[in-house]
Amino acid sequence: MDKLDKKEERIQNYINANILLDAVDNIESNATQEILVASTSNINYADMQNLNQLPEADLIAYKTQLVEAINTYEIKKDEIVKTNNGNTYIHIISQIQNEDNKLDMSVYYTIMSGRLLTISFRYFNKAEQLENEQEKD
Repeated sequence: MDKLDKKEERIQNYINANILLDAVDNIESNATQEILVASTSNINYADMQNLNQLPEADLIAYKTQLVEAINTYEIKKDEIVKTNNGNTYIHIISQIQNEDNKLDMSVYYTIMSGRLLTISFRYFNKAEQLENEQEKD
């Protein structure tokens, strides 16, 4: 019953964090994978050009700044990805490990219509399952 009692609080936390989707592969026991989609709009992004409209040099500079800002994780790979529908993403693969758990993250960032959009694939204690077919879809 405790899980149901905190439902409103959890929903408010999602709203405050600008989370649009949080999906896990298992709610009965420990999840092994999670997809998280968030949209953030604030003064920093309001006047920014969409990433898919930036000149290549500016896009590379922005990616470099983003990678440097994420210095708390072990970054395994960073790249610029252009989708078939013309959207441009900065894709960063990173890993966080403590004594008990390993979290592999594959996060796609873009700026579109004055918003920072992130699509995050998180893999909990899985053996190097990064960039799987689900992400490409």
